[in-house]
Amino acid sequence: TGNAQPPFNSGTRPWVIWNQMNQFFEVRELLSNTDRIDPEVDVLMVVHPKNLSEDALYAIDQYVMGGGKAVFMVDPHAEAERIRPNPDAVQTPRTKSDLERLFAPWGFDVTTDQFVGDLRGAFRVQAGPNERLNAVDYVAWIGLEKDRLNSEDVVTGDLQRINVAAAGAIQPREGADIEITPLIRSSADSMLIDADKIRVMEPNPTRLLADFTPGGEERILAARITGQLDSAFPDGPPAPPAPTEGGDEKSDAEKQAEQQDKEAYEQRKAAHRAGSDGPVTMMVVGDVDLLEDRFWVRVQDFFGEQMPVPVADNGAFIINALEHLAGSADLISLRSRREGDRPFEVVQRMRQNAELRYRATERELQERLEDAEAKLAELRREGVSGQGGAIMTQQQQAEIEKFRTDVIDIRRQLRNVQLALREEIESLGTMVKFLNIGLVPLLVLVIALVTMVLRMRRRRPIVQG
Repeated sequence: TGNAQPPFNSGTRPWVIWNQMNQFFEVRELLSNTDRIDPEVDVLMVVHPKNLSEDALYAIDQYVMGGGKAVFMVDPHAEAERIRPNPDAVQTPRTKSDLERLFAPWGFDVTTDQFVGDLRGAFRVQAGPNERLNAVDYVAWIGLEKDRLNSEDVVTGDLQRINVAAAGAIQPREGADIEITPLIRSSADSMLIDADKIRVMEPNPTRLLADFTPGGEERILAARITGQLDSAFPDGPPAPPAPTEGGDEKSDAEKQAEQQDKEAYEQRKAAHRAGSDGPVTMMVVGDVDLLEDRFWVRVQDFFGEQMPVPVADNGAFIINALEHLAGSADLISLRSRREGDRPFEVVQRMRQNAELRYRATERELQERLEDAEAKLAELRREGVSGQGGAIMTQQQQAEIEKFRTDVIDIRRQLRNVQLALREEIESLGTMVKFLNIGLVPLLVLVIALVTMVLRMRRRRPIVQG
């Protein structure tokens, strides 16, 4: 693995995926400033890379150019890295990662300042205490069902669901001579959203939903990328540090270290690959939160022992990808299946559509509130002062009355939308219950009656004249 901190650790215990990886593979951790990757490494896994040294980037580049298999996981906003050192702070620490230094020359990008929001698979989360709805669709956290996974690929073909959080989109660069095979895709009810909207201490799911406008385009969240690549270091390896001044005053140890750096540079320069030896294969994922336990597994206590119970196939996806790249796909079909629910998609779509109407009206109300407050402030500034305070004019009173009337009217519209939402869902729910509970027994009864009538007709004696 590369740059293994974070994720893989919750602070008190390793994540489940870390334990699973160690069960299936011999895992070696690499430091972020490493300058060489052993060619015997079967698969390189680079997770949430930030501030990698030029030597480390060059080592990764040359490993790939030499035909090495790799999994890259970057994220515009890693929920797993969210910390709160100061409750009064507005911004969280830098939670994004990227490998643009390598990806761009290789022919593709992963969005680092925008994430993919998806209405279709959005998680239902608890809204704030001042919200009119107890729960709201959080479009940054999405569950991707089987139809969003590549059913024809050995890595994802047997999986049922993968959960991601604020994932970046993988996009080919113009003119790139590579093949991008999507493994995980968003729905067409998705859009790219500025990551700064969720990098705050308390993201606002309601505001995200209110501003959400589906773009009608599916986004690639994870992909296999193959092709002949050019090195991201066309001029060779990074030059060693310039010799320090001092001349004869340097110690023997300092002189020896500088000589070793120079010799290592010459060796890397002689072995430099300007392009891949042949078509390379890598997997790129625009999210690292899918590794975190809370997004795919529930740990239950079983007679004093912690037992992980998958609710999504995130773990199987990672292990499948590593096994496939390592050349061992035999066990992929035997991967344990997750436990989870199968929601009524029609009911969910009706609820989302009605809620979108509600949120649009709510946004309109908020804008009108802000406009009215600005007008009232302006009227107060223009008001007539007297006896130590501002006297309310008839114009101000009329404006306030008009504002109150508008608020009451729009709130009534909001209640009507909520009522229509409940009625639509209850109506469809009643129909679904009838089909599941009443229709089958009714069909059995009809079949039984028809069978009984047919048998009675066969038994009826024939009267001869």
